[in-house]
Amino acid sequence: MTEPAVTVLIPAYRSDERLVRTLLSIQRQTHTPAVVELSFDAAPGHTPPALPAVHGLRVRHQPRQLGWTAHVNRLLELVSTPYFLLLYHDDALSPEYVRRAVTALEADPAAVVAHGAVRYHGLRSDVVATESIRGESLDRVREFLRRGPTSAELAQRGVVRSTVLASGIHFRTRRSDGMFANTLWSLELLLFGDAIAVPGEYYDKFLDGDGLSRAYHGRGREERSRMLAESVANVAALLAERGVAGPAIEGLSRKWAEWVLGLQGNWNVLWDEPSSDVRQVSEVRSAFAAFVADVAASLVTPPRR
Repeated sequence: MTEPAVTVLIPAYRSDERLVRTLLSIQRQTHTPAVVELSFDAAPGHTPPALPAVHGLRVRHQPRQLGWTAHVNRLLELVSTPYFLLLYHDDALSPEYVRRAVTALEADPAAVVAHGAVRYHGLRSDVVATESIRGESLDRVREFLRRGPTSAELAQRGVVRSTVLASGIHFRTRRSDGMFANTLWSLELLLFGDAIAVPGEYYDKFLDGDGLSRAYHGRGREERSRMLAESVANVAALLAERGVAGPAIEGLSRKWAEWVLGLQGNWNVLWDEPSSDVRQVSEVRSAFAAFVADVAASLVTPPRR
């Protein structure tokens, strides 16, 4: 029996030897991907590492720098197989990841994505897992928000049924560089179907001190406010685009905003300190007003692709 074809999408930027580890994890998959689209975003003066031979590998070099959300969206346009997987350029997969995810999707027509747990290495060394999310469309989104987006967003690292792409689903950004666009992607997938957890399989996430994501942690309150406020606007927009009624949009957007405003440390937008829990209302009023203004500005800013 012919295995269902899978495309692996790898957006890369200033990648080093860690990309070799990523490609070797694809090489070791028991279900061989039909296509591996590796795309280097423009980075003048940067030389990628020598690449191992991988079945189906196609290498692209973007002529101009797209930024990470536009880069991912460009790759999504290339998918022509029944399933696809987004794999970042310094991460890796357990050997059975693709096979078992595809098997789960083939057995469950109501599911749109199947994922393993995330196993962290480097700056943290824990494992994040979440159970399958099933049910009616809005009930799935509510469960996602109840669990907490960063605990339930594993669908962004799963094998996805490619039929969802016909809807125009994509990574969303407006006034910033798309912080939490991947988390929003996981939420939006739940509007199309169930998310299935595949126990015993792992997406290995390597966090190093020089990783690109660490740059977010040095940003000031104004930048954090703009990025997180944009995510609230994008939640409201994607719900409206998917035909969700007004009262439900308000309720779900509020739940997302409550989560954002509860973030601490690097993502605390109410104060430039690790925690805002002990602040008085009068002390955070100005920061909260700035956040609300950023939400309003994001709502009237046209989306970018």
